[in-house]
Amino acid sequence: MTVQKSNVTKKEFKKTLALSIGTKSVVLALILWFILGAFGVHRMYLGSILSGVAMALLSIFSAVAITYELMIGEIAMTIVLIWWVVDFFLLMAAEIKHNKSTS
Repeated sequence: MTVQKSNVTKKEFKKTLALSIGTKSVVLALILWFILGAFGVHRMYLGSILSGVAMALLSIFSAVAITYELMIGEIAMTIVLIWWVVDFFLLMAAEIKHNKSTS
């Protein structure tokens, strides 16, 4: 049995890799970010399950703490909101990177 060497160029390999990474829709991730972003659903969709769950738990904790008028709830909600805004810029950067690699 012989092993054949692939004749795939580096550019073709990068394009194929970008397409396989880009199987998840960044547009759908942005929609999920906008609607359910505080609960980390967009992160879970993109495969970051652990950070998505952490974001969801922090959001739930902050909502409960705010309900009981605890100051820590406002701090936790501020962290979630900053995380949510940073995720927008990360998603936009991923979209730009994906578009550059496929063209």
